[in-house]
Amino acid sequence: MKDRFDQTGYRVYRNLEVLLTKPCKHEEFEDALEAVCSFYGDDFDRDQLRAQLLTFGTHFSPAQTKRGNIDIFGIRDYFRSLSPGQVALLSQVARLLQLVLVMPATNATSERSFSALRRIKTYLRTTMQQERLNYVMVLHVHKARTDSINTKVIHNKFISHSPHRASIFKPFDL
Repeated sequence: MKDRFDQTGYRVYRNLEVLLTKPCKHEEFEDALEAVCSFYGDDFDRDQLRAQLLTFGTHFSPAQTKRGNIDIFGIRDYFRSLSPGQVALLSQVARLLQLVLVMPATNATSERSFSALRRIKTYLRTTMQQERLNYVMVLHVHKARTDSINTKVIHNKFISHSPHRASIFKPFDL
């Protein structure tokens, strides 16, 4: 288990999360700031980010900290309540939040998607259009849900929408 979560990508993700939550809890965040700034290099201005994190942390009261409702989603909701001008004042912190929200904790999901794509789009199906491929991939990815669908009911409903269809297709007995 330790090997699974002691990977570079996960450590970066964890440092981003810690760097966002510690100022809200009025805790020391210098180690996380150093780790994030050293990983991202020139993407963040260390002094500006530190100042914005200190300012950002003052918006959360000790009462909120004690209730324990300060997490990434609470911070996201806080940013959603700000005006564009207020977000611009916390631009470095907003960028941190964006990184946390869009960065996958692992890449297993994307790897599974590409494996599924390789199974779906074979040499026999190379002429499949993008729209159809998207639909087939959605059905494949949500296979557990699509397997539970009663296709006979859908077939009968499709036939019942027009007399022309009823003349071509035979309804299923349920």
